[in-house]
Amino acid sequence: MFGRRLINGSWVLFLIGVLFITAQSAFAQSAGGRGGDMGANKVDPKRSDEYVLGPGDVIQIVVWRNEHLSKTLPVRPDGKISLPLIDDLQASGVTPSQLKEMIAKGLKQFIDNPIVTVIVSEVNNYKVSVLGEVKKPGVYLLKGRTTLLEAISMAEGFTEFATTNNILLMKRRTGQRYRFDYRAFVNGENLDQNVYLDPGDTIIVR
Repeated sequence: MFGRRLINGSWVLFLIGVLFITAQSAFAQSAGGRGGDMGANKVDPKRSDEYVLGPGDVIQIVVWRNEHLSKTLPVRPDGKISLPLIDDLQASGVTPSQLKEMIAKGLKQFIDNPIVTVIVSEVNNYKVSVLGEVKKPGVYLLKGRTTLLEAISMAEGFTEFATTNNILLMKRRTGQRYRFDYRAFVNGENLDQNVYLDPGDTIIVR
């Protein structure tokens, strides 16, 4: 009897421990999410989002079994493309997957179950500006996902007058501004500051 009670008591303690750890984990996740919204340095965690099209990009549109509808087109300065049957479509500001759905929807009145593929042939819209106290300030055309520090490296790094703990990142898409503290980053603090950039973003090193 004593042994059985001891075993039952051990199981109770084990279950209490599991419940306690689970509660702690849930609280930490909840607190972490709230902290991410409050801190300026928590902006834009490194994303794996699909690329957003913009003016100057070249896209290949393939409509299965409809060669006359398959085209390779640049996104015009007004952000639109023109296709047979459905005329102008807004391509700037949407992803290839979204554009594919828009084209398929437009073709449904002419074709049964159109199968559309959108491929980005040339990325010409992914430009960011690096300004201020860097050795080569200017506008840089990026060919792939690039972090804030990689963009500064493309500008050949800081000048001797740079204030590296107060770098400004201006997000074109949201209009928000964030501070990047390079000194803290190299000391292993706030590592999530080094975010991926979006087309049109501006970095200012004071």
